[in-house]
Amino acid sequence: MKHLGRLLVLLLILQAVITAQSAPASVEGTVSNLITGDVISKATLDLQSITDPTVRYPAVTSIDGRFIFRNVKAGRYSLTASRTGFVRSQYGQRGPNSNATTVAVGVGQRVQEIRVGMIPSGAISGRLLDRGGEPVPDAQIHAWKVSYRDGWRVLVPVDSQASNDLGEYRLFGLPPGQYYVSAQPEPRDYIRSPAYEALGPPIPGAVVTSFSAGQSGAIMDPSTANRTAGKDYAPVYFGGTTDQFTAAPIQLPAGSDLRGMDIVIERQPMAGLTASLVDATSGQPLQGRLVATPIGPNTAFTTLSTVNVTGGKIVLANTTSTFGNNGIFQTPPLPRGNYLLTAFFDAQDRRLSGQASLDANGANAANDASTANIRIALAPVPDVSGQVVIEGRPEGATDPDLARMRVGLRSTVSTALDVPQQALTATGTFTLGKIAAGDYVVSVSPGIEKGYVKSIRAGNTDILNDGLRAGSTTSEIRIVIGTNPGAVSGIARDENGAPLSNVTVVLLPDEYHRNRIDLYRNVSTDDAGRYSFDRVPPGDYRIFAWEDVEKELWRDPSFMRLHENRGKGVSVGEGSPVKADLDVIRIR
Repeated sequence: MKHLGRLLVLLLILQAVITAQSAPASVEGTVSNLITGDVISKATLDLQSITDPTVRYPAVTSIDGRFIFRNVKAGRYSLTASRTGFVRSQYGQRGPNSNATTVAVGVGQRVQEIRVGMIPSGAISGRLLDRGGEPVPDAQIHAWKVSYRDGWRVLVPVDSQASNDLGEYRLFGLPPGQYYVSAQPEPRDYIRSPAYEALGPPIPGAVVTSFSAGQSGAIMDPSTANRTAGKDYAPVYFGGTTDQFTAAPIQLPAGSDLRGMDIVIERQPMAGLTASLVDATSGQPLQGRLVATPIGPNTAFTTLSTVNVTGGKIVLANTTSTFGNNGIFQTPPLPRGNYLLTAFFDAQDRRLSGQASLDANGANAANDASTANIRIALAPVPDVSGQVVIEGRPEGATDPDLARMRVGLRSTVSTALDVPQQALTATGTFTLGKIAAGDYVVSVSPGIEKGYVKSIRAGNTDILNDGLRAGSTTSEIRIVIGTNPGAVSGIARDENGAPLSNVTVVLLPDEYHRNRIDLYRNVSTDDAGRYSFDRVPPGDYRIFAWEDVEKELWRDPSFMRLHENRGKGVSVGEGSPVKADLDVIRIR
């Protein structure tokens, strides 16, 4: 009888476990305006499994901004909210650029008080006028944001429209942030509507696949069809310039409707270039490649690319041209501006290269800005050799830590000219070959705990801070690896002194060293609002904490001018831990 009782208890326990495992879970909460705190009705929500894309649950918020997902399987989920007039948001984000958080759902669990904050979107509008005050219809309007990819400045298209018959435009549904707006007059048959643009990627010559009534078909991109009229005109940026580096940025606060952002257009044809490559020794034509890089103020790293947005070709990224057998090439149209031309020719174990400058501004806007033939003589660049030493250790001695290090060169013109990192010898020596003419940053992977690059010199030249000009020095490079770096840590707090999690903390070098891309650091605060940076090279820095900030935007001087006084200055010494609590720059 006793055994029967125990069996009954076990059965009851087993039944309770089975019931618990099959009990449905639920997720409920509210969606609200991150700026005002008001609830948002009719927001569409999507609860998506992190591990299984087929498991997802839809919902719509009620008039009081509440939502509930029923019969949810156990697991981890992302939660996304969408609503006209707001930027698409995910649970855990403090703004459109911050990190999201997953929702953990246990078996039979009722997950409550999930709060999703949404940022109101904004708009930028105005008119396009010619010099006589007449409207410019059928022009392409583009909203751009500056982005930095591994230190390289690029303009990324965000939205595009065509001006109407009154020359009016309105770019809407924009996240808050800093924008550059350009206008480009084009013939009517070269305009592509934003609806068409949405069908496929903005790549010239792309085949767009459309879907209708369950059937699909291929449509050639109309912007690549034979043109029936006109020239390519240079884009004009808000601020009245064709130069992307001197364009006036537009600061768009959350939910703002900025009007009167008028642009006066002067039809300036794009610039063309005919160039020839020759061997500097023999004078014979060479078949090779040429990279055109825009020259801007205080820009160590800048790329160009051809981006086809709403049908217009705006050359804004790494433009590489291949030369024919006669060494002569006619480039596609370039926007007005100053360019550095870097040409190179590869042949087995050697590389010939040369550089020239191009002023593509044109003296007369009424005429084509075609440039006369530019002759670029290509010659070999000497190899770069040097020695890496670890501070406090004998130089020239065999050291296993040196064998784990890597040294390479990073071009300020194009990644196509980078010299890949290579291993050192056991005594720390290295030789880098096949280098093209131009400027470089020496890239070093220290390879040891607490190791950092303390100095790079060639004779009296400070290469670490000033960069390396290929072929400019015959001295060997001496790289010193320091082993006693500093550290910075602290807590990011709101205006009431409360710690804030998931905010972006950025460590920037002082303004004199802002060209040192190796000194930039960023991290997100933990649940207690804490942040930390280790292996910090000694020097002066400023630290910033943003509740929400676009990735790498702190590299943009125009953006930092708005925030420079909001940071906290710190001096980091060798082996010195620095404590610095920060006031968070809020988006509200």
